Amino acid sequence: MTKGWTAKVSVAEKTTPRESQHCSNKYQRLILIDSEGTRVQASIFGADIKFFEDTLIVSKNYQISNAYVKPIKSDHRIVENDLQWTVNGRTLVREVEDDQVMVPAAFSFVPFADLENHKDCIAHVDIIGLAIDMYPIRQLRTN
Repeated sequence: MTKGWTAKVSVAEKTTPRESQHCSNKYQRLILIDSEGTRVQASIFGADIKFFEDTLIVSKNYQISNAYVKPIKSDHRIVENDLQWTVNGRTLVREVEDDQVMVPAAFSFVPFADLENHKDCIAHVDIIGLAIDMYPIRQLRTN
């Protein structure tokens, strides 16, 4: 564990828990952002997901201390930062109640026609779409 540090961050994104492709463990990914706009990827694993279920809410500010910090492989990286945090039961997380808005939401809209150009990009893109036709619900079966 990396000890002796505290960061004030806002939760920009929080995914739903997912099954790992490499083992039977679940993980949940978060994107945290500080007041200077620096983003860092954080992960929560296994039983710690339930522990932080009602904490680390999107758009809320927190002081986080002693998360485990380590380099992240480029194929797992979703933000432009070489480090990731692992948040676990020993990580201290305290919500910060203040009026200061840390960083406004930033969007990177991409037209459907340009999505192909972003398929290998590590950055997230935002898309707004409108359904103009809906088909009846049907059940699909896969092997």
